Amino acid sequence: MLVTLAVILGLWARWRVLGSVQGTLNADEAYTGLQAMAILDGDLPVVIRGAAYTGTLDAYVLAPLHALFGAHPTMLKAYTSLLWAVAAIVMWASARSLGLGSVPAVMCAWAVWLAPGPLLVLSTRAYVSYGSGLLLVALSMLLVIGSLNRESPDIARSAGIGAVAGLAFFAHPMFVTVLAPMLLVVALRYRRAWTRWWLPAVTGAVVVNLPFLVWNARNGWPSLDQPVAASDSWIERLARFLTGLIPRSLGLMGEGGSWVVPGALSLLILAFVALVALTGVFSAVRSRRPATLAVVVPVLLCWPAMASLSNLSFVADSRYAVIYLPFLVMTLAVGADRLASRLPGTARVAGSVAVPVLMFAVTVVPWLRSQAPATDDPNGLADSVVVMLDEASITRLSGHYWAVLPVEYISDGEIRTAVSGDPFVVRLPESQQIAEASDPGRLAHIHPAGVDVTALLPLPVDRYRVAEVGTLRLYIPSDG
Repeated sequence: MLVTLAVILGLWARWRVLGSVQGTLNADEAYTGLQAMAILDGDLPVVIRGAAYTGTLDAYVLAPLHALFGAHPTMLKAYTSLLWAVAAIVMWASARSLGLGSVPAVMCAWAVWLAPGPLLVLSTRAYVSYGSGLLLVALSMLLVIGSLNRESPDIARSAGIGAVAGLAFFAHPMFVTVLAPMLLVVALRYRRAWTRWWLPAVTGAVVVNLPFLVWNARNGWPSLDQPVAASDSWIERLARFLTGLIPRSLGLMGEGGSWVVPGALSLLILAFVALVALTGVFSAVRSRRPATLAVVVPVLLCWPAMASLSNLSFVADSRYAVIYLPFLVMTLAVGADRLASRLPGTARVAGSVAVPVLMFAVTVVPWLRSQAPATDDPNGLADSVVVMLDEASITRLSGHYWAVLPVEYISDGEIRTAVSGDPFVVRLPESQQIAEASDPGRLAHIHPAGVDVTALLPLPVDRYRVAEVGTLRLYIPSDG
């Protein structure tokens, strides 16, 4: 019953997200689809251009889908949701492998598939390496638990752990903040197993990262530099995680920082989550089972490790909670299983249904109601721009990063775009060059309404027909 209920609620919640302002295709998602289309034309990137990190694995998977069906925002979002669904199944398998019962295992899957509001939205966002990274981390956990359940390491399993964990690192280096603590437990357990653990694990990790290593070697190792200069201290970032990221990722706080769930109740929920998690930690320490320790140690170390990476300081949309989600869920499952063992059988049965339903009612529904208002057309802005440019027979557009990429994707690549202004982030060099090289009289521009475009437009402002599109202004050459 829980499985059926979870599937139904998960599909309904994602349908609700896709029909809201949170379902709008943003530029980072559009890049994923555009890169998949560029791969079909022979562009074969190793990492996202302009970032020097984040593997483009998702774009390669999506390339054949774009070859068959063309560009569709819903396809991108459905792909990411599918990754989360598979990750939820892997979490169930990990819980069972850890020795948890069938009900706690289902709850682990539930907690990923029906994650709190902002993470539920993230499960519909086609960000490169977030959904796939979550899946790879969950698979790493499953392999590690299976390995530590054995008396001695198995060469094939060790190589698999190294390869999957290495692939997760290649997908996005931020996952090292949980992978390293987990693998530390394995390394300490098998510290003398040089041929059955160390050699195959390291070999597996190196092999899957060969493209990344070769690319770095050819380009002067740019991935060793953090892409964002630190504007705050380690302790400030850690405090932001504790006071902003955690309550937001639990669906208790909105993106702007206001409480979605009343403050007193939110604090009570946070205290309860902390109690269950600490129970899981103490239970793991007391049991001294390496497999259980491999699950809880990352929860203890991930936030200090994450705070050491300056580019993880943004907490408003809770995207970085995806890093520790599998380990926090498993730690809570261990703690809840320990606490539930002290309850009468009838209470455990009732709680197995009531707790997940209550989780959904508190951490998903209020957040969606507050932060995801419904809209008739989530991509209406980009659709309108495509229509206006088509009416003017314009196929080139330059402007704001967050505006131009969705237009290029929704037009199925018919409108080539270039980024101008701030932020100046070039993800697709070929489109950038094509748009920049076009006749100024055939090049439209789009920027936020408050931006001074005098220095951004190649022609005098009075040579353009200006159209208001939401909070943006579209400048169409008057002779176009």
